[in-house]
Amino acid sequence: MSVPEVPIQCSDRNPDEEWRTVLRMSAALFAVSVAVTGVVSLWFDVPVFEDARSIHVDAVAGLVVSCPLLAGLVLLRQSRGLLARKLWDVPTDLLGPALSRSSRTGLAAIALMAGVGEEVLFRGLLQNWLEPAGLPVALIIPNVLFGLLHYVNAAYAVAAGATGLYFSILVHFVPGVSLYSLIVAHAFYDYVALNCLAARVRSD
Repeated sequence: MSVPEVPIQCSDRNPDEEWRTVLRMSAALFAVSVAVTGVVSLWFDVPVFEDARSIHVDAVAGLVVSCPLLAGLVLLRQSRGLLARKLWDVPTDLLGPALSRSSRTGLAAIALMAGVGEEVLFRGLLQNWLEPAGLPVALIIPNVLFGLLHYVNAAYAVAAGATGLYFSILVHFVPGVSLYSLIVAHAFYDYVALNCLAARVRSD
């Protein structure tokens, strides 16, 4: 996908209707992810959730896992290169006007739906389901699909896939990181990023 040379003008759009569309799509994707995970995990006896530990431990681990992503977000916002435009300016042009119409509660709802729905589907179900085929398969296939789900342009899809791979490696190799931790990390990062996108449009 080519990168637009100029931002999309908010005056040519209906941000309120776009926000309702974003909310509906987020809810639909969440419902589909949870339903598919539930049906497939029961049908093929795929373990998705491990035994829950302390919610405090999982929450702290999730916040720690999100730190490199948040650091990358800060660097990205300060950069003015082509990669920064593809990973930050284009998503802002695409989603910023709609997100600027939301309250923080609305953005939190979207972030939570994404964190739960995407992690249980990609890391909880697909990664565990594919592990008998070998670790490389279990790590690569779910995250290629994860990147494609987030396609805005090629660079954004690769960045999303790399983020998913980071999550997958952590949950497989690091004992202190669970699927619950990834849900916290994913939702918290998305909440911060969505607020940043909305704030940029509001400040223009």
